[in-house]
Amino acid sequence: EMAPLVVLDAFLDHKEGRRDEARGKYSEVSKQRPSDPALAAVLVNNMVCLEEETTTRAFDLNKKMKATTGTMAQRKMTAGQRDIMALNRAIILFKAGRIDACREELAAIKTPPASAKLLEVCLAAASDDKTQLAAQLAKLDKEEATFVRAQHALDAKDLQTAAEELRSINRPACLSTAADIFSKIGNYDDAVATLASASATYPEAKLQLAAINMAHGKTEQVAAVYQEILDADPTNIDALAHLVDAVVQFDLPRAQTLAARLPALHAPADIDAAALEAAGAPTRDAAAGGTAAAGAVAPGAGEDAKKRKRRKKKRLPKNFDPSGPLPDPERWLPKHERAAFKKRRKQHQKDVSKGAQGADMAAVAKQEKAQDARRSQADTAVDSGATANSRPKGSKKKNTRKKR
Repeated sequence: EMAPLVVLDAFLDHKEGRRDEARGKYSEVSKQRPSDPALAAVLVNNMVCLEEETTTRAFDLNKKMKATTGTMAQRKMTAGQRDIMALNRAIILFKAGRIDACREELAAIKTPPASAKLLEVCLAAASDDKTQLAAQLAKLDKEEATFVRAQHALDAKDLQTAAEELRSINRPACLSTAADIFSKIGNYDDAVATLASASATYPEAKLQLAAINMAHGKTEQVAAVYQEILDADPTNIDALAHLVDAVVQFDLPRAQTLAARLPALHAPADIDAAALEAAGAPTRDAAAGGTAAAGAVAPGAGEDAKKRKRRKKKRLPKNFDPSGPLPDPERWLPKHERAAFKKRRKQHQKDVSKGAQGADMAAVAKQEKAQDARRSQADTAVDSGATANSRPKGSKKKNTRKKR
């Protein structure tokens, strides 16, 4: 029974920017699986709107929005709720790249909300039809149309056109953005003109004008801007410091006079400037997890340093003669892991040949040689026998029996 009120409370949190609280309340109601189809549809729609701000998975969002198209949910919702949900489905389809499905969903809305015009402009821009785009822009408010044209120019990498469109909107943020774009593309004159016209209405534009002039090396113009700010407020120390920084580039005596008006810096009494200059660069103390100066020595650190420097005494074998050769440094390792053993093993592997396990290699070689000799003698005997008993083809064997 309290689920509708919880969803309404979460909606208010979402509109006021408390997204984490809204997400928690939506999840709490979602786990209860509300039986009311209209409430379930509103819950899914609001959760998708909340996720759409932080995710680009349009396919998953479109899959979730299918819960808002149920027959029972459509019957129980108001006409305004149905139109809003249809518009949200169309926006998600557009982000998923399904332009035709987006057009169909948008055409099915009986009373399109005001924000549907922006989606129609996006569809026209996606189709690259300039005539249709101009017709859709004519339906928008003048300021909205200017924003859309500026965004379209930015998407097309046409920074000059985008800056000119933003400059036509008399708002501090738009004028500042236009001046930044002009400055980045190297159009210094338009950037200065934009901020100069805005500085009369928006005093904060003067600081941006001074920064652009400083970036282009126009120190005299920078000095004029900060001098104007300082005349309006003589207690502005920041403006005085920036004025000194600009004037020192072209008028050193005047900069010295202005610098005398800056408040003096008083160093703390417990800091020794000479010791800081003599100390090296700060290093990180791995043990303490902090940083310490290279020349600084903590209390009691001298004794610890001596202990760390003390090396462990080498352990030598018994009856070791210092005048003789040094002991093998690998004497602590097993023999099969020592470098000398590995060399011997390589030499031993060269002499390894085939044979029965545990057989004498010399005896095996002698036996193989004897077998080869017997085979060659047998082959020679067969060939000679064939030569002695051979006769021409087709001849008869001579009868050697004696007649009686």
